[in-house]
Amino acid sequence: MTPSRLSVLPALVLSALLPLALLSAGCPSSNSCDASNCLGCCQDDGTCAPGNQASACGAGGATCDSCSNGQQCSSAGVCGAACSDACLEGANRCESGKRIACVRGANGCLAYAAPEVCPGTQVCSGGACVDHCSDQCPEGTGRCAGSSVQYCERQSTGCTEWGEVRSCAIGNCQNGKCSNSQCTDACTAGQQRCANTQRQETCQTGSSGCLEWVAQDCGAAEACTGTRCEAVSPCSPPCPEGFTCNSALVCEGGTLTSLILNTDLINVLGHFTVNGAIPSFDAAYCADAWRATYALVSLTFEQVSTGAKFETAVRCNQNGFNYALRLPPGKYNVYAEPYSSNDANVRMSPFKLRVASNVTLTEDTPDLKLNQGVPAVSGKLTVNSAVPTLTTPAGCTSDSQHLADLTFYRSSSTTPAGEDEFATLSIDCGHKADFSFETFLPVGTYDVRISPAFAARPAGPRIASGNLKVPSPVSVTGPTSSLVLNQVVHPVSGRLTVNGATPTLKGGTCTSSLTVAEIIASNNDFSGTTPLPCTSDFSFSLLLPPGSQSVYFRDAGGYGKPVSTLPPMSVKRTLNVTGPLSNQVWDQVVFPVSGKVTVNGAAPVLGAQCFTGDRLLNLMVQSDNALSGTVTLYCEDNFQFATVLPAGKYTVQASPSGSTQLNTPEGFYAFTPFTVSSATSGVVLNEVVYPVSGKVLNNGVAPTGHEPFCQQTYNRQAPLARVSFSNTVQGATNGTKSITCERPAFDFTAWLPAGTYKVETQPGFDTTGSNFVPGRFPNLTVNGTVSNLLLDQTVRTVSGRLTVNDLLPTVDASYCANSSNLSATLATVTFTDETASFKQTAYVRCKDSSFSFTTLLPPGTYDVRVAKANTSAGLNFGDGPAQAVAKLRVP
Repeated sequence: MTPSRLSVLPALVLSALLPLALLSAGCPSSNSCDASNCLGCCQDDGTCAPGNQASACGAGGATCDSCSNGQQCSSAGVCGAACSDACLEGANRCESGKRIACVRGANGCLAYAAPEVCPGTQVCSGGACVDHCSDQCPEGTGRCAGSSVQYCERQSTGCTEWGEVRSCAIGNCQNGKCSNSQCTDACTAGQQRCANTQRQETCQTGSSGCLEWVAQDCGAAEACTGTRCEAVSPCSPPCPEGFTCNSALVCEGGTLTSLILNTDLINVLGHFTVNGAIPSFDAAYCADAWRATYALVSLTFEQVSTGAKFETAVRCNQNGFNYALRLPPGKYNVYAEPYSSNDANVRMSPFKLRVASNVTLTEDTPDLKLNQGVPAVSGKLTVNSAVPTLTTPAGCTSDSQHLADLTFYRSSSTTPAGEDEFATLSIDCGHKADFSFETFLPVGTYDVRISPAFAARPAGPRIASGNLKVPSPVSVTGPTSSLVLNQVVHPVSGRLTVNGATPTLKGGTCTSSLTVAEIIASNNDFSGTTPLPCTSDFSFSLLLPPGSQSVYFRDAGGYGKPVSTLPPMSVKRTLNVTGPLSNQVWDQVVFPVSGKVTVNGAAPVLGAQCFTGDRLLNLMVQSDNALSGTVTLYCEDNFQFATVLPAGKYTVQASPSGSTQLNTPEGFYAFTPFTVSSATSGVVLNEVVYPVSGKVLNNGVAPTGHEPFCQQTYNRQAPLARVSFSNTVQGATNGTKSITCERPAFDFTAWLPAGTYKVETQPGFDTTGSNFVPGRFPNLTVNGTVSNLLLDQTVRTVSGRLTVNDLLPTVDASYCANSSNLSATLATVTFTDETASFKQTAYVRCKDSSFSFTTLLPPGTYDVRVAKANTSAGLNFGDGPAQAVAKLRVP
């Protein structure tokens, strides 16, 4: 019988494939097997076997071996003890900050390799090398890996990791622990729940044979909400109702006048410790009832994704150093620092330090422990190797009064991001007997500078009269005691003279409480200003470090009237300090200089009447050796000035002082330099300026909403807005014009010298209620009178209301029921367009029903954030600017 075509095909296919099969096994058609044609091992019949079977084990064309009982053949063709995988391929883990990879060994089984050090300053966390570690599991909990168990352990990095997989000594792993008892179901089959926002758990049968929770990570475009992973909008936070998220992750298309801005918030509670213990502090500080809510420690939670900072504090009435705050779910770096000047003397580091890294907070957290782990450092301050003494011991009126400030500086290159590069601690009157100090400092190397504290003047500690660097850096590698910070200084004394004679007072009586001069000394390691109390001969006494010092002195009048016949600045002299210096006579040769200030050749024009004692102009006088001083013109001076100056070349800049309006720039006007070599009179400082007038508008009309505010008489001078003119030539005259309640039509007239200016409008007081919108405008060239300058901003109305967790925010009803609080601000809504460097803030007040807001915005794309603005109204907003929309399109 002749076979059909269909019966022939299989035979043809088989004959075609057979040579390929023989070739892949490395077996030649002649049944000759060797290394040239066999990658596995050669069997007795001359055929080539794969070489990875216990019955035929070998490689490279060698004769096949049979493995003994209990052995297995590896992928390399070697008989060895039978093994089993000790880990899952790709399941890396961390130990002591090092990375341990799961790899397949020569025996063919998976096992953990030797620990590998992460590159640079990185540490291992979650099986990967990262900049900062984060907890991977709750410490002490367990999970099953087949019949073995794996426990969550805290590593030397300070963060938790899943430890080594261990075989159970008895029984097998059930529900995260070893047990030889009959297991019980931990859940109902098919149940689902969220372990966190990125992981879903399903109730399934485990290796123990019982039902247990099995975790599964959500997909890249999913989040676990409620009980399961679900697709989410790629915009985060989700777009407001009615808006859609486009491919550029911008929310657009909705109605801007019915915007609902929601912020999802959680409660985070916890307590703060230093080296694992509640820090001590001066209890007397908190003993007064009125200080019950005073802050002791400031805590800052910085959201990694947005950079937003949420702040809370540990307060006097929280004995366990507890804290509480509200913030959006997310990942945070947390920082701690003493509150303000640390008047309560909390025993913690004076530095702002990170106390937690990449902490993931997804739900209400009842007790987040924050610990500042830093070495204790103690020592004392000495001067010439002895304890400093006080000029006036009675000047120490309380133990908390500061005497000396110790400032520790660390390199910017080694300071972790977000932490302080320097911090100051104070030695107070309570330690005047030995000038000792105790603090906590992170490991590192510090430059230390010592200076008298601001409040030390009554007591007068005898230390260097300024900021003096300690010669040798201080290294902290662990707990440090008996640290000695020694100042080497020499007494320098003498008297000041002018033109060879003792200066005289301009008026008043010479008493020790009257400061007549300032002596300034400096070099690379020292900078200090010593106030000189009045004496009959203008004598001085100060302590200076050894070395070459630049020294000069000036009258103590500053921005006020001169106190004496001393000049507003003197010439620098070089003083070489090698030991005590006495009987110094520092003389300054000066010449009288007088003149007047004019505008366009005439006396400046006052916008309103001035009175005796009213300041009108400040003249900033700078010499060619970079020393500067101030001459102030008062109403009674009629724009004329008289002073004394050393010989030299001077530049002078004028700026208005006080609230009296003048036809001069509201900035610094630079005059032509002049030279002083003898008595000089008739100096004319003439400002050549042009009037620039116009209006500030929104969509062609003047801003409104400020009328009730401006009806109050005491608000007549309150600024509603400012017009800023910035000269495009660096160092040239700039100008600013304030628009006050006296200009309700938002018209203005500024006075500017010739030049080209960048023009901006900026907000005034935020309590005016005005709907003014700041803006940037095209450059303006001024070479004559400019009129009818219209600074018109195109804007859109944006309005809506706020919600918290999709509900109306809470507020203490009694607070807003008080009529005096109707205009009190409850929350702020900040719109920021980074590309245009624009920011506008809307205010939600008690009088705004349903937490509504309205504002005007120019077209752009905005980051929108909502923040609590009132701590007295019982609000449940976040304790920082919570992002409501990442990108909102305003067309």
